Amino acid sequence: MLAARDEAVQVQRLADEAARHVGRIDTWVNDVGVAVYGALERTPIEEMRRAIEVDLLGTMHGAKAALSTSASPGVRCLHRRRAPCRCWPPTARPSMA
Repeated sequence: MLAARDEAVQVQRLADEAARHVGRIDTWVNDVGVAVYGALERTPIEEMRRAIEVDLLGTMHGAKAALSTSASPGVRCLHRRRAPCRCWPPTARPSMA
């Protein structure tokens, strides 16, 4: 099951449905991440805030939802951050070196 959302209610609903469907959750994978690319001085703070909310709160909501399913004691949560938040000066380019 996939949920690319950071909203706690939707993530909880997903965990509850998964537990009902398979009986219990043994492992929950938080694979969430968004990226903000652009010059720092031209990147709106709202975009940066949204990236932080999705990356941090999305992971926390997922872990809390998985742990709260009564049918899943001892569930293991794996966390993977998919996309870094990067801001480059207007003339700079990312380096793969």
